[in-house]
Amino acid sequence: MKRFAALIALPLLGAATPADSVAPDSAEAESTNVLIDFRAEDAEDWTIIDDRRLFGRSRSSFAVSSNNTGVFAGVVKDSRGGGWCSVRRTFEDAADLGAAERIVLRVRGDGHTYGFDLRDDRSLAGVYYESAFVSTKDEWTTVELPLDSFRPMKMGSPSKSSKTLDAGETWSVAFVIAGGQTGPFRLEIEMIGWKTGE
Repeated sequence: MKRFAALIALPLLGAATPADSVAPDSAEAESTNVLIDFRAEDAEDWTIIDDRRLFGRSRSSFAVSSNNTGVFAGVVKDSRGGGWCSVRRTFEDAADLGAAERIVLRVRGDGHTYGFDLRDDRSLAGVYYESAFVSTKDEWTTVELPLDSFRPMKMGSPSKSSKTLDAGETWSVAFVIAGGQTGPFRLEIEMIGWKTGE
């Protein structure tokens, strides 16, 4: 089902093959360039976008915990044509990820599949790019998403656009849960970063 609106554009999970989670080690942590560290984040910088904007009944929240992690949690309901929740972080100035070959996420999940989005323009109704990963229930994992795994999307559906992601002009990032995954969910995020090919 399309989650469609003029002012928001949300991913349809399944457009990309979920990436494998890999166990972290200190060497990996040292080589990761940090984009978002929740020790310096404010929950008010993140915007919840649920299907309630289109008369659905899903609900979610985002908070920064006392352990300095971001917590995206809620309940997905597929009634009234809904079935998705998302949270977005928009930057005041574009982040330059032009040298990145992989996005790195340090997360603790619940076994659900989540989408991670990158947007390379200011428009909230244009093309954005999505990759997906399967979280591990109650365990911290480091997920690496190759830049070439991000697929163009528009208004909740795969886009036929030939435009490629310009990671050097990253204006926002987002997490989403959708794809028929109804019920409670919880994703805890410690860090969002990126790696070069070195």
